[in-house]
Amino acid sequence: MEQTSLTQRLDAQRSSVVDLGVALQSRDGTISAVEFLRSRDIDPAVIERVLGEPERRRPPSA
Repeated sequence: MEQTSLTQRLDAQRSSVVDLGVALQSRDGTISAVEFLRSRDIDPAVIERVLGEPERRRPPSA
């Protein structure tokens, strides 16, 4: 049970980081967003999906 809680917490943190990356893309451009997400160890496939294919984005975290 403790492992599930930790995984959910990390997923929530990553989700928030991705949301910030998407906002950064709108404000400062794609290169800045990519650099930010890479520096936060977001999976390259996720970066490509959320920044390059906006129609495939999940709804923002609450």
